[in-house]
Amino acid sequence: TDFLKSAKNNGNFRDWDSLVSLEVNEKFDSKYGIKSEYTIIELKNLKQDIVDELRRGSRKRKFRDIEGLNGIDNLMWSISRSIPINYDVQQIPKKHVLHKIISNNEIQYIHKVTFSKNGEQPTQLRRPVWHSLNHNNFSTNGMLLEEINIDSGGLLAVGYIQGSLKPIYPSEYRGLALRLSNVLIGSPSFMGLEKKLSANDRWVLNQLSGEIHVLNGIDPLKGLTPDRAGFITDLEGYKILVEQLTGPDDTIGGILGAIVERMKEYKRITRQVSSLVAKTTSYRETLLNISSAINNVVLFLTQDSDVNDIGNILKLDEDSLTGKGDWPPIIPREIDNFTVIMREELNIPYDIDFEKRIVSLNSNSDIWKTNVFILGKHFDVVRKKATADHSLCEFNYAKSKIYLNWTHPLRVRMGQLNFTRQAIAWKIAQQIAPHDPNEWMRVGLEILNYKEP
Repeated sequence: TDFLKSAKNNGNFRDWDSLVSLEVNEKFDSKYGIKSEYTIIELKNLKQDIVDELRRGSRKRKFRDIEGLNGIDNLMWSISRSIPINYDVQQIPKKHVLHKIISNNEIQYIHKVTFSKNGEQPTQLRRPVWHSLNHNNFSTNGMLLEEINIDSGGLLAVGYIQGSLKPIYPSEYRGLALRLSNVLIGSPSFMGLEKKLSANDRWVLNQLSGEIHVLNGIDPLKGLTPDRAGFITDLEGYKILVEQLTGPDDTIGGILGAIVERMKEYKRITRQVSSLVAKTTSYRETLLNISSAINNVVLFLTQDSDVNDIGNILKLDEDSLTGKGDWPPIIPREIDNFTVIMREELNIPYDIDFEKRIVSLNSNSDIWKTNVFILGKHFDVVRKKATADHSLCEFNYAKSKIYLNWTHPLRVRMGQLNFTRQAIAWKIAQQIAPHDPNEWMRVGLEILNYKEP
């Protein structure tokens, strides 16, 4: 039905009432070599509008959606989603609740359905479902995967709702697929949740997918609209289902409401962690770039001089920043009430465990390091809390430290990356030419303008 409606909406059908007719004949054909009972449905004498739609090629502008498939494949997918056949679970983790649903004895399946197009070898159909392994950072700890077990007021339903970190594609998987007698009723929907959500929160609708089987409480004959394309919304069983999923009246609650809140929290935490990783990466790159610039520029400037040990340039220990308090470390202890830990075995930048409320960072990543190699010596860059009266930057050779005055007003105005570059560069320039302002300026600009060859 969805396939035919889609084709009609595309303007290929002139007369909806003449779309299809069904004729049932009892027939046995030994050429299929099946000894047990079976049913063959053949599409014959199709109207030209339907033939045109089935022969249609793929749509490039819809390449991420099922609608973008060619006509035959679109029809095959629509049939696979609609009829009571077994799920395609080959790529779905064994812990996924879908495996539990499949083993429910109250859900009946057709043993085997095959589809043959244009006389080709038959293909066995299995019901396709969207699953979270399409996204690397999805945590399968259950916080964005909710099992549904509704037993209220005579309504009995099972299933699951799954959230995604990104918009779900193909988009036809978005929404909740409601099944009665294991048959898809209508198109997937959000049971009115879209009307309750604010405009700022409607992004979640693009990131939810689920399957719900109604086992009891809605009569397959009396509970559906005459065209069998939807539920009669005034029925008590359907009202209970909607309330259990989305909450009573105009309030957002129920199972979907709880998932929406977790998705909003997940998005907020993910943004904070992603921002931390991005900012730390940029800061690390700035430290490496400025140290490389210093080494190359100073080596070039001193290659013809009498300075035997250019490391002497840095041996003047300063301590006006030494005793000041440290700025919070690059790696925080907590992010929005989530404990932050470092893990060596992590092969991705970070992982978020909502069940344990833990953010894991990849300890093997270079971005968390604050050390630099300048003029033959390793230094650790430490950010300090001081005042505008203190230096922007100081070197402590004995302690192998570079101190940055992180609370200086200039950092706020310049931004942390530009401040870091300039503070270190001008301090080096001052050390090289402490009594010659012109030379000091020349060296500082050489360092700041240096680019890797």
